[in-house]
Amino acid sequence: MWPKKIRNDEECERAVEEMASLMGSPPGSEEAERLELLSMLVGDYEKTAHPIVPPSPVEAIRFAMESQGLRPADLVKYLGSKSVTSLVMSGKRQLTLGMIRALYKGLGIPAEVLIQENASALPAEIVGVDFTRFPLIAMAKRGWLPHVPDLKAKAEEFVRAFAEAAEDTVYGHAGCFRQGTRRNAKDDHYSVEAWRLGSRLEASKVAVGGRYEQRQMTPQFLETVAKLSSKENAGIQMVRSMLAASGIQLIHVPHLPKTYLDGGVFFLDGGPVVSLTLRYDRIDYFWFTLVHDLAHLVRGDVQPGKGKENCLIEDLDMAAEDNREREADRLARDALISPEMWESSPVSSSKRPSPVQIISLAAKAGVHPAVVAGRWRHEHKNYRLFSGLLGQGEVKNLFCD
Repeated sequence: MWPKKIRNDEECERAVEEMASLMGSPPGSEEAERLELLSMLVGDYEKTAHPIVPPSPVEAIRFAMESQGLRPADLVKYLGSKSVTSLVMSGKRQLTLGMIRALYKGLGIPAEVLIQENASALPAEIVGVDFTRFPLIAMAKRGWLPHVPDLKAKAEEFVRAFAEAAEDTVYGHAGCFRQGTRRNAKDDHYSVEAWRLGSRLEASKVAVGGRYEQRQMTPQFLETVAKLSSKENAGIQMVRSMLAASGIQLIHVPHLPKTYLDGGVFFLDGGPVVSLTLRYDRIDYFWFTLVHDLAHLVRGDVQPGKGKENCLIEDLDMAAEDNREREADRLARDALISPEMWESSPVSSSKRPSPVQIISLAAKAGVHPAVVAGRWRHEHKNYRLFSGLLGQGEVKNLFCD
């Protein structure tokens, strides 16, 4: 009887027994052809009924480490840093394409094993993103992409490498281009994503002295930050040092063409980063934007280990669309000038307070006069008055380093 498809383990065992009896048959004989067909049928059945599950990426890495006598520290050159290595090996972070390539070349781990957990995301990377739509020239000018004549032709290669250098991956539209809730409809999504990745890359170059602890993020912390505004330009340098000692990076990454961004807050290697665009080079704008972004940390709106979906990027000119933004606004206003002090001051209700009144309230609140003038302009929607008190052009040059 000519073999037929194997349907259960019992049929498989009988086929294996017959194969044993046919071993050694002369090539080209009917027995040899039957042996070949039986082996194919048994193989097909085993693949379906008893598939061999490949090791997970982490299991494969551990096996390579044991067989090659490696320590966790030896993985840093493949995974980028000690913190990233710890996250990957604990299963809290997936491998990026750059890591997969490095492990494949360096440790000889099969690529098909390493991409298992990323498999669902990889097709979206190719289908969902038009890499030529990134602001390639502007990115090259900032040193994020190479300066080459055929930049557009190699857009995908360069942008992917840029994203991996930023310890991230460019996915399709479903998982990317979605920063926060306070966004301008005129923003170009590709430029926003480039700015977000650029902020991560620039933050990765900065060493932070202290260790971040969520419990330190209180309204009192915001008030301490706000009081440094009274120190004139020295206050900006002081707040950078204070935040660094608290494990918080404060960086300046100018916004890109076709964006209207003020800044954003995200986590990198377990510590928060506040990235400001400073598109308005004014003292009042700097302090409110900074305290607003820190307020998101106080509220726990952004936390470590949540990936890029937990990154807030905002345009503060836009009206707040949800409770997170309204509460961050409130915390920032109250930290800069207490509600009682603002409401009891003639500045708050006056249609045209005098510069002396503004300076007096600033001294009482312990903040820079620009903070008071900026709040009055915002609440009264009158942006013609008190321009001389705002510290125009006095912030960006302090971030030249």
